[in-house]
Amino acid sequence: MSTETILKRAQLVDPKDLETTPSTLYHEHSKQGEYRVTFQEQDPKKTPKAIEVLSALEGHSRSYAYRPGYELDETDWAALATPLGELLRTRRSRRQLVDRAIDLSTLALLMNAAAGKNGELRRKDGSAISVRTHPSGGALFPLEIYPIVLTGGKDVLPGVYHFDVAPAKLSRLAEGSLRSEARVACMNDGLLDKAAVLIAITGVFPRMRFKYSERGYRHVLLEAGHVGQNLILVGNALGLSVVPLSAFIDRRLEALLDVDGVEESIVHAAVVGYLEEPVNRGTP
Repeated sequence: MSTETILKRAQLVDPKDLETTPSTLYHEHSKQGEYRVTFQEQDPKKTPKAIEVLSALEGHSRSYAYRPGYELDETDWAALATPLGELLRTRRSRRQLVDRAIDLSTLALLMNAAAGKNGELRRKDGSAISVRTHPSGGALFPLEIYPIVLTGGKDVLPGVYHFDVAPAKLSRLAEGSLRSEARVACMNDGLLDKAAVLIAITGVFPRMRFKYSERGYRHVLLEAGHVGQNLILVGNALGLSVVPLSAFIDRRLEALLDVDGVEESIVHAAVVGYLEEPVNRGTP
């Protein structure tokens, strides 16, 4: 055995693992520094002008109220009475689905409970800011949620929708069956064959970047995870299978949503469908 081979096997870390990659470089550049703390530099986010701008943007998101769609009822919290412990215990990525249309009330509850409003907070000046069922850095809410209804029913037509948070509405951006396009965009995953809805979550990066700079990208991804977990737990409570999905062709999915892929880009997705057999809520 050559000396070079012996040395290579003796190393705990492969030299290639120490090479700089875009992800490691980004992670380093998005770390919080100590300069401002050490030298008492004023936080630029707390200047009077910055506070004025942030106050104007907090709690807001995109609305397509001018588009046709469906007004959503207020959240029926009593319909989500399953104990949290039971929802966590029975959480699975279940892929055995039946082809069944989702009804408007179920889709509305899924959207509202996972990512909708759940109240207001009062600022020091007495003005109100709306808050939601998931946390968001600076209450800037950079995510937009697009349910793509694959199996339409009598009260929900198939097509691409945008979830308008306030007032709660599903605004229809495109009408018609898009199952084959969605399947191709999701790497031909057979799960799309019987799924009722494909939920696409995008990040509007400038909403975070202007305040948090490079670290804002981390906030967008973290928030997408918060919303994804909400979708999973709410779906479980409603007897739905919600399977998070990262295997998708970004540009194809963005083309379905008609987003530019730069300022607004897909960051997460989830497949929603009905199960062949209901979740066993019995004794573990």
